[in-house]
Amino acid sequence: MSSFDIAEELAVEETLRVGQVIEVSGRIVKVQVDGQKNSTHFTYRGSVIRGVGVGTYLRMLRGPIEIVGRVAGEFITENRDPQAGTGIGRDLRRVLSIEVIGKFDLAGHFVGGAAELPLISNVAYLLPPADAEALFAFVGSDDDAIDLGSLVENEDERLIVSLDRLLASHIGIFGNTGSGKSNTLASILAEVARRYRNSDEFRGHARFLVLDFNGEYVATDARTPIVDDPSLKSDTELGDLNAPQNRVNLPLSALDDAEFWAVLLEATPKTQTPLIRRAIRTRKWLEALSSEPQMRQAVLDLLLEMTRDYNASIERNSPMALLESLQSAFQFVIDPSEFDPFLEFLRSDLVLNTTTQGFYLNTNGQPVWANTPAFETQLRTGLDAVLFPVDALTAVQGFQIRLVMQYHLEIARGYANRDYLAPMMKRLETRIPDIDTVLEFTDDSIDATPFTIVSLKQLSSEMQRVVSVLLVKYAYDRQKTVGKDSGDYLAVVIDEAHNVLSTQSGNESDQWRDYRLSVFENLIKEGRKFGAFVFVSSQRPFDISPTIMSQLQNFFLHRLVNVRDIDAIERLVPYLDRVSFEQIPLLATGTCVVTGLMVERPLVTSIELLPVNLRPISETMRPTRAWGTAS
Repeated sequence: MSSFDIAEELAVEETLRVGQVIEVSGRIVKVQVDGQKNSTHFTYRGSVIRGVGVGTYLRMLRGPIEIVGRVAGEFITENRDPQAGTGIGRDLRRVLSIEVIGKFDLAGHFVGGAAELPLISNVAYLLPPADAEALFAFVGSDDDAIDLGSLVENEDERLIVSLDRLLASHIGIFGNTGSGKSNTLASILAEVARRYRNSDEFRGHARFLVLDFNGEYVATDARTPIVDDPSLKSDTELGDLNAPQNRVNLPLSALDDAEFWAVLLEATPKTQTPLIRRAIRTRKWLEALSSEPQMRQAVLDLLLEMTRDYNASIERNSPMALLESLQSAFQFVIDPSEFDPFLEFLRSDLVLNTTTQGFYLNTNGQPVWANTPAFETQLRTGLDAVLFPVDALTAVQGFQIRLVMQYHLEIARGYANRDYLAPMMKRLETRIPDIDTVLEFTDDSIDATPFTIVSLKQLSSEMQRVVSVLLVKYAYDRQKTVGKDSGDYLAVVIDEAHNVLSTQSGNESDQWRDYRLSVFENLIKEGRKFGAFVFVSSQRPFDISPTIMSQLQNFFLHRLVNVRDIDAIERLVPYLDRVSFEQIPLLATGTCVVTGLMVERPLVTSIELLPVNLRPISETMRPTRAWGTAS
């Protein structure tokens, strides 16, 4: 049995001694370093430990209380003691500026905060390895832990955090292109996949919806980013007609959701959205789409209303405009020339007499007025030659016809202003083909795999924003329905998030911008209650909505050099100290400041590169590799 040697213990403590507290000002403590403690490394019980410097952690003993601080800076002052001699520690003295970050409790656990402060003359010590490990342990006894990487200030220490405290939070990952932010995001997702890949509960309850603006997370023949098990991940490449999966699912209920169509068509709330609501409520248009004869009758009824009930909003070409709109709507299921004979008949024979304010057909030089049975007979005969194959229409094309019919009905009745509604109807005509190629409506709006990658690379920037908003809106609506009590978890992962979370309007209306942001802001403000969270990754934090930035709880801050981006981080990230903040423009690739609720204090951490097959496809090219041998 070994005996306790107090002399040996005192010698060990003396090895770790740094100096004495000479000033306490709030959380900032100044420690004068002993003259013989300026070495870069020391030997401690057979191990080599780093000497004191900026970023080093010290413990200051105030009786039984071990107060912990981090060296934020150092300077030298003149030593006026005539007995001191010359040199550092003699005519000059080295002083450390230390920020108090917490204390060790009696059980040896680190507790963050500045409830305890040292007193002048208290002694400061380097942390022994055991205390250093406790200082970097951010995991409870019953927590699953994730290893985020090695600490830059002490490569022997690993940053281990609670997986629950990380995943059950809104996460911000920021850094310039090439700084390693994509690898950091992918590393978190890949570690989750690796740990739980064999869990049926994980497969049944976890959903990570990844909005991929650059196609970096979609599998190729050589790479399978994030996971190498196809049963864990589904890749959807929107806009790529050759991709195995090129549509995403939305619920059938979206088709009768005015808000869905208002988003899709960027409808203004006061004039255009009400038209959409009325088109949805008008059951007559749904009945018309049930069969070709009913569609033909609905068109005839609308033409008769236009020509018999004249008002100032009706123009000579109003009937032709209706047919041209229907021609456009049906162009994907029949040859548009099907409409040409009837359109030519109307253009040549239909006349508007502005004096009598009535329409008539000029048949063999004789007027056939709109209020006569012969007029209706001639229109019906012409329409009988036009095909209306409603069974071949997609759900989106069917809604286009419903809105077209409602629009022309309201114009004919003088209920609506053509100038206010025409821009939306133009967007309808151009967007329906695009949206029909990327959305599919089913009873199941969320894919069954834990990881759903939606590549938006092939879409226009306009469609990228629209589709992103729709996907997030319905994924969040579903999550609110099932709720966190069911065990279901939703993480919306947005890489290159400035594409959709920017406060800049560009060529979009202010109403649309506000709605776009409100979808994401509502999710980030209220999602925690329903088990829904947001992971935001971007190289432009300045462009991200301040509301969204202010709600993020954990951060991975890679290298940023733009002044406005750095300013945004300083204003909107509450967990940074001055030392960590000043390192952000100088961080090496793959290194980041980790801060937030999952750790007690900011820590500069090196995130290891994923294996090549799991990495996002985002490496910087090496042009000379393809240029042959240099001469």
